[in-house]
Amino acid sequence: MNRRSFLKNGTCGMMSSLPAINTIMNLTLANNLAQAQGTPGEDYKALICLFLNGGNDSFNMLIPTTPDEFAWYAQTRSNVGLQLPSAAGEPFNPSAALPLNVTNTPGRTFAIHPSLPDLAALFNQGDASFVANIGTLVEPIPSVAAFKSGSYRIPVALGAHNTQQIAWQTGMPQKASHNTGWFGRTADILSSRVNPGSALPMSFALSSTKGINQGVNNGGLAIGATGIELLDNVNFKDQWFKTEFEAQQSRLYQNIFQRVHRDKIDEYSDLANTFQTEYNKTATTTTFSGNLSATFRSIARTIAMRNVFNVKRQTFFINFEGFDGHANLLANQANLLTQVNLALKQFWAEMGARGLQDKVTVFTGSDFGRTLRSNGSGTDHAWGGNAFVIGGAVNGGKILGNYPTLLKLGDGLDLSTNGNLLPTTSVDSYYADLLLWFGVPRSDLPHVLPNIGNFYDVNSTSPPLGIFT
Repeated sequence: MNRRSFLKNGTCGMMSSLPAINTIMNLTLANNLAQAQGTPGEDYKALICLFLNGGNDSFNMLIPTTPDEFAWYAQTRSNVGLQLPSAAGEPFNPSAALPLNVTNTPGRTFAIHPSLPDLAALFNQGDASFVANIGTLVEPIPSVAAFKSGSYRIPVALGAHNTQQIAWQTGMPQKASHNTGWFGRTADILSSRVNPGSALPMSFALSSTKGINQGVNNGGLAIGATGIELLDNVNFKDQWFKTEFEAQQSRLYQNIFQRVHRDKIDEYSDLANTFQTEYNKTATTTTFSGNLSATFRSIARTIAMRNVFNVKRQTFFINFEGFDGHANLLANQANLLTQVNLALKQFWAEMGARGLQDKVTVFTGSDFGRTLRSNGSGTDHAWGGNAFVIGGAVNGGKILGNYPTLLKLGDGLDLSTNGNLLPTTSVDSYYADLLLWFGVPRSDLPHVLPNIGNFYDVNSTSPPLGIFT
């Protein structure tokens, strides 16, 4: 790897830990292979964000099956809806949802998209839960009437892909842009406490981001299926000597190198070579197949190297594109969720083989939900949607938040007559629960999530949503 290629993918977060590089260079793989296996008392945790880019139609990912609720669902969704789960003994129906054993919705039943059988299995065995009707919010909006009154602050440019992706990644929906992301601010707080002396950053990006990994003093490292990615940029040499680095491609790492001194370039290159050498030596016990699966395999290999680089906390971001379902929704979503299911199945098996299932949490996000009403063969941009969380520490088998009881056009939480639902669970509450598990002190939550006080008392003894056991 050449110097320029690594710098394109490095991080200013390495600055504080450069003295550790020589120590890491002297570590041998033999001394760390055994440590790649998780141990019950090991203080390690990883958060993995799987962002379903484009706006996932998540009211087809999780559907109501209680008779009266399903009747409205079927009428509202018409030709873009799913069918009820097949009865026992009936032949497989690719349009029939799969039943879920939900433990916290008495009198109500639900099912999952038929392309997610392994996620259904994880849910039913208590290793996954859903978060219902979640969306970017600046403050709680108690009703449709309250929203229409104009008295409440709302996110900037609702329904716009770019802005809402930024909102999910920065945790600042009241702004069209922000110079730090919530993973980056988490690293600002935790890196020196839990990863002291480590030369690696806490945050990794496995695809393009909208700044989620950028902190004040920390940035993210871009990796791919083969390790540190080699992204060429013919203008890099000139850009390097500018005070402010402005990237020329979609990865938004514009500010990562602002404070990096030129005489540290060789040390970064050494670290890149060390990382790549260890990465190449790290194998997985599970066979991964498919592009998304290869991304999760890279995460598994990086996690397996945690003791080589002396890290106790890591975050990973995956941007999985294709969910903007304006047309051919049913076929396209089925294909995409099949890939999600396979990747999660293989990653979960690998974490099980390494004894790390209770130390890793995978969670989803998406630009926004989609309209319940069909536009002919697809659906359009809306607001509230559903997400899922997987992990051995997850309080599984539950639908957290409030899944709407009435999916009727122009009624309930519909802000229009198209099934554009007002969210009842904030992204902030979702993230706060994840961060408390990850080890962020309650007193530091407002630093990572500036709006959290609008939704949750950080001094409360109860969790925001109850995602974890």
